[in-house]
Amino acid sequence: MTDHCTHEDLEQLRRWSALIPTDPDARLAFAKKLLHYRKADEAILEIRAVIAMVPNHLEARKLLESARARQLSGRTST
Repeated sequence: MTDHCTHEDLEQLRRWSALIPTDPDARLAFAKKLLHYRKADEAILEIRAVIAMVPNHLEARKLLESARARQLSGRTST
């Protein structure tokens, strides 16, 4: 996928993540797309699910920090 995101990309990742909910890569990709669309609350839920599956997932932990910062700064529109 390119950096150019569409709403269709988001929905495609939502479906992919729902089809294979035990795949941390799918959930993390979906979380990143959610953050792109400034949906930090939803992204945090996905990231926490990844961390629950893989507690030492460094990328997920870093992304969680970033998502929380966005959430606290009020730059989200959920």
